[in-house]
Amino acid sequence: MAPKRKYQKKASATATASAKISKGKEIIIKNKKPEEEKEGTADRRDWLRLPDALLITIINLLISIPDFISISSVCTDLKHLAFSSFLKNSITSFPPLLLSPILRPPPNKGREQRSLWTYPARCILQEISGGTKFYRSKLRRKTVWKTCIGYSFGHLIFIQDGRITLSNVFTGSEIVAPQLPEKYMYELFSISILSAPVTSSSSVLVLVTLAHTLVWGLRKSYWVAEGYLRYYREIMCLGLFRGQIFCLAKNFNLKIVSFESHTTWTTLEVKMPSRPDILTGKFGRYLVECGGSLILVLFAIRDWPVIGIDLYRLDFPNRLWVKIDTLGDACLFVDAVGNVPIVCQNPSRWGGKSNRAYIIGPGCENWTEFQFGKDIIASTEQSALKLAHAELPRWPSPVWVYPSMLC
Repeated sequence: MAPKRKYQKKASATATASAKISKGKEIIIKNKKPEEEKEGTADRRDWLRLPDALLITIINLLISIPDFISISSVCTDLKHLAFSSFLKNSITSFPPLLLSPILRPPPNKGREQRSLWTYPARCILQEISGGTKFYRSKLRRKTVWKTCIGYSFGHLIFIQDGRITLSNVFTGSEIVAPQLPEKYMYELFSISILSAPVTSSSSVLVLVTLAHTLVWGLRKSYWVAEGYLRYYREIMCLGLFRGQIFCLAKNFNLKIVSFESHTTWTTLEVKMPSRPDILTGKFGRYLVECGGSLILVLFAIRDWPVIGIDLYRLDFPNRLWVKIDTLGDACLFVDAVGNVPIVCQNPSRWGGKSNRAYIIGPGCENWTEFQFGKDIIASTEQSALKLAHAELPRWPSPVWVYPSMLC
């Protein structure tokens, strides 16, 4: 007969000690540890089984994107609930993050040149709600040393030697486009925008220069050049409205453009009551969707160097730009890199102010707050429109961003 193992003896001794005989009465000594574990398991199970309505209420109290991402990473069920039930209707209630390059002089410059040239060593993400918090961006150092020509759907758009790179501002992952044709490699890119998130099968990247518009379908291996859509002539700015690309022409008419199988457009002749004197440079004109309407944002010269921001709403039935003085319970985030401002609804929930524009640009450490309908901006002030900043390049400079997972 095989000898009994030690754990068998220990189990037998434990069973014998679990009962004591005292004057003919059996006293059971219970082990409380399994019950405590069971009770703790029940508490965790109850948390996972909270009603969806209650979980959505909890998520609705979040005021920042990092908080939302943290609660979404708790478990798969909570992530699915947050993204499918809440995010679709409430992303615009979160303020964007501010991505700021940390500058340093390049090592191969002389001492006298180091003060004139700076390169971004890395980038940080700043949370502007619920107190100032900073997070390190995972953008690659070699990537941020390239020339940034735009931001769209959570990605910065970089170019170097005719190669376009889409870099995720949050994770650092990259999508590399096919090499540009040689004759387009060194053109000046004025507008760059994605038509949809990079995960969409119909997403295209649009680059606009003074002579061409270049289009790349993210699922294709080649570029298409459109010579009849040129910056400042046919295209002043691009915007997204109801899932379509709208183009503002020089005469304030609109084109609804499709870049999917081949380029097509529908022209809308829109009347502008007056011709404002628009600021040229990094800030000028934008098309943005806000509250179900298409809004035209114009940086207009009042009496140089005083600048104001005018708002116009598109009256579709009458084909007319109607001037408005307020955005209602919404605010805009504007920078020199992105081609479409970010709209945030109900900003009071995170400490912001309605009917405002938060503007930042090259050479600025802080943003300028502008109230529509009341404020004016002097270009001599410490702001993104300061005359001393006019000659600074668009990159490196701060950019308002959303992580691509929320776009």
